[in-house]
Amino acid sequence: NTRTVKFYDNSTGGAQKWVWNFGDNSIDTVQNPVHQYLTNKIYNVCLTIVNHAGNADITCKEVIIDNNPENVCKADFVYSIDNEAKKVYFINKSTGNYNDIFWKFDDGNTSTEANPVHEYANAGYYLVSLRILDNVSKKYDYAYKLLNVASVDSFLMRFSYVPRPFSKKAGGYPVDFIGAGLGDEARLKWNFGDGHTDTTTNSPTHVYSTTGDYEVCLSNVDPITGTSSTYCEMVNTTQLCQNDLEPPVARCKPITLYLQEGQSVTLNPSQINNGSYDDCSISKLEIDKSVFDKTGSYDVTLKVYDSNNNSNSCTTTVQVLPDVFVNNISFISQIKVYPNPFSNQFNVYYVLNKAGIVEIQINDVSGRMIKRLKQGYLEKDNYTDIVDTHDFDKGVYLLQIFVNGTLNGQKIIIKQ
Repeated sequence: NTRTVKFYDNSTGGAQKWVWNFGDNSIDTVQNPVHQYLTNKIYNVCLTIVNHAGNADITCKEVIIDNNPENVCKADFVYSIDNEAKKVYFINKSTGNYNDIFWKFDDGNTSTEANPVHEYANAGYYLVSLRILDNVSKKYDYAYKLLNVASVDSFLMRFSYVPRPFSKKAGGYPVDFIGAGLGDEARLKWNFGDGHTDTTTNSPTHVYSTTGDYEVCLSNVDPITGTSSTYCEMVNTTQLCQNDLEPPVARCKPITLYLQEGQSVTLNPSQINNGSYDDCSISKLEIDKSVFDKTGSYDVTLKVYDSNNNSNSCTTTVQVLPDVFVNNISFISQIKVYPNPFSNQFNVYYVLNKAGIVEIQINDVSGRMIKRLKQGYLEKDNYTDIVDTHDFDKGVYLLQIFVNGTLNGQKIIIKQ
């Protein structure tokens, strides 16, 4: 309830520097920071890492902050059946901050009404689903119920099922089963076709270790007449993707491209894709702009398609800068700190032989950054910066200047 988030760096490659941008104009440079947000919203959090060679990489993820449990979306509904007219009256009981209501009645018909009334042409068993879209997380939630509409034999057993994506936590492929029929529920028996059974509920979730086809049977015995009823059906644990209506989750990350004079630079969709995913599979990535012949900052939209052609999109920033990387030429030819030692401030003079991305920081002797003095693009020139150190303790520090990822440094001493 405090909107406090603990972040963990799972990067590889021997990172030695971390810069976290929490999406709320706050940054941190520790490896595994704890950050407290002030408001409920979706934040785009980015982690930039730099290794000992000065190579950098960045990854971004959306973090949803919502400490109000009433906003958590949960799909649910109740219904009443007019068996004579074969009409079903549905009432949406979903909770949370949601929209995009979508009903499927299992007879080829759908509805987007909040509380629809549906008339079936034939008696039988129908698996009805309600889908809602969480306005905060932009993810769907579902509710399923199996209806017995005007069935002549009300004790006849029936079931339907909903395959779920592979779950590492569950250790396999979960399938939600929904059984229907009258009788003593305690005497229901499920046979899942893989050597496992269940007698505890009419709506179990069973986890299969592998994908495939399984003959699943639901049986019961009428406690009064002794009449038995068994219903069997072939269940495919990968059927989820055959009628998938849910769009993929699109994730973008910002990127910097470098443009050589008189030429153009091409952006590949995978360069701004930041782990977009789908319960089934991603089939295609598209971007609305791929060729850049001028420097500047551009908004680029990535469109992600799944195997059923459902799509979703995200937008990120592409920064196009002049290509200033030249082999075998030092980017910086001179660094001078004066006075050194000093008390409350010092001057740093440096000469850039080539334009580039410059970051200047003061670190303690353990390498921990104490203060970032400058970060941005600078042209070829001579520069002098005046640095105030009134809030520093006396001691030895390291002045580090990165130019296009190449490190230059000098020891500085703060005295009384």
